[in-house]
Amino acid sequence: AKMMVKPKINTKELGKKIEDIVKGFKFNPIKELGGHQIERWTVHGKKRLPELGTQGGDIMEEGEVFAIEIFASTGEGTVHNTKYSYIYELNPYAGRVPLRRKTSKQILGHINKNYKTLPFVPTCICGLMYFFTS
Repeated sequence: AKMMVKPKINTKELGKKIEDIVKGFKFNPIKELGGHQIERWTVHGKKRLPELGTQGGDIMEEGEVFAIEIFASTGEGTVHNTKYSYIYELNPYAGRVPLRRKTSKQILGHINKNYKTLPFVPTCICGLMYFFTS
């Protein structure tokens, strides 16, 4: 599949090749997950690389960066959501929310300075609560 990666290829074609390879090993590709374009300060860019060749695709252009992520399962090949989330990121399109507490402002400032719109886990900021409140 990596030999197919070049400018002007439709990600749908690449997704179909990945699907065929995964199924050849008797696994199921996970249809909700797949690769994606990476842009400055945005891990999940606008263009997607579908895990299945039946889903819509985008054209890869020269100079673009993609994460080619292959997700496979011995199960049914679908994601089952839970009520918990363990990865967070700032949404640059969300409106500003007024923060009243000094600690909240400091933590948001730390996230903006160190992660911007990149994903982070709570353990990255848990120690800050003690630092900012002591």
